[in-house]
Amino acid sequence: MLPAVYNGLVRMLPDVTNVGGSWDERDLYWVMEQAGLHAQAAHPEFLCRSGCNHCCTGDQMPLVSSIEWRVLYPTIYGLPEGSRRLIVRQLREQWGPILHMLLKGHAGYLDGEQLRIVPKAVESCVHCPLLLFGKCSAYAGRPFQCRSFGTFARQAAGQVEPFMCGQARAHIDRNFPTDTALPILNPYESKLVALEGPNPVAALLPLWLAAHVEGADFSQTCTLQPDFGLAVSRLQATLGLTGKV
Repeated sequence: MLPAVYNGLVRMLPDVTNVGGSWDERDLYWVMEQAGLHAQAAHPEFLCRSGCNHCCTGDQMPLVSSIEWRVLYPTIYGLPEGSRRLIVRQLREQWGPILHMLLKGHAGYLDGEQLRIVPKAVESCVHCPLLLFGKCSAYAGRPFQCRSFGTFARQAAGQVEPFMCGQARAHIDRNFPTDTALPILNPYESKLVALEGPNPVAALLPLWLAAHVEGADFSQTCTLQPDFGLAVSRLQATLGLTGKV
């Protein structure tokens, strides 16, 4: 039954025209939401639920494109001023000294066979700047990766693997039927790429936030083609750090 539901939703994708703009069958996020709701209704024992923020910590920052940022930033700027200032403070304190490591051409290093974006020594000390008091402060506008993580599966080289953390995968292996069906993420990823168009701007989430910091708060203006290198230099300069970029 579920595979038929998932396939029906995938067949809607050719008519999708926007990301987070209309919240109906023309909206990629809306169609993804329906797939996730069906999966969660069939398997309410999913580990990924309100109160779990494991994927918001350490090395797991999402790569965000400008089409996603256009949805996310109004949600962030719509937060109370105190919440916005706390996000900026967390960004400065936790990510400021290592922001330059997230820039294109710098991001990522091999730790054995694992590609990391955060120095191992500080991985346990950092979390998504949008995480406030244990919960995502911008959940309604969260990016594609955050929406799909924990509920979908990815297909690669003929294999289907759950798109979730190791703890959640182990939970499925132990507790779910062997024929459990999850929605396949690949068609949604392909649609996102098609909607982004050629040469999309993309960066890890802390870089987008840094590009919109204005003093102790965020700028009122949403910029879709920021100079991330300049933004990192400016933010690090306020911390007394120079020459990192």
